[in-house]
Amino acid sequence: IIISDINMPGIDGLQMSKIVRKSYDIPIILLTDFEDTENLKKAIEIGINSFVTKPVINDEIIRKLENIAKSLSQKQEFKKFEELKNQKEKIELILNFLSEIGHHWRQPLSVVRSLTTSYEVKKSMDVLEPDEDLKSMQAITHEIEKISTILDEIQNINFEDINT
Repeated sequence: IIISDINMPGIDGLQMSKIVRKSYDIPIILLTDFEDTENLKKAIEIGINSFVTKPVINDEIIRKLENIAKSLSQKQEFKKFEELKNQKEKIELILNFLSEIGHHWRQPLSVVRSLTTSYEVKKSMDVLEPDEDLKSMQAITHEIEKISTILDEIQNINFEDINT
């Protein structure tokens, strides 16, 4: 927190505050011995947090500092809340993504299960067609290639590029 007099030699408190505001988001309290509405307007434009008239009363400056401390605390809490909200949104995106993966895998795996079950039943009943082994293996290979493609696509995802 910067506490500065509005009247200083060389550079006044308003000019100093403008310079500070360009680079930093620091609360600023200006001390003044007059109630100049023009300076008040300039201070509001600059973003001065508070004014204290001179002579400074300790209780008044303490109250202003407590208000600024509360405001800073609320900003930090809000920032933490926003970070948690962003993390939650990213987690939700990942969970939806994983759900989609599961959905895309179920179909090829279901086909593989059906082909292998059919093959086993026909083999146990000794009713396999002469080229059915090859057809079943080709169909299984095709479904496995689908799963492999999905895995390749997942590996190529740059999760850092995911914006919430």
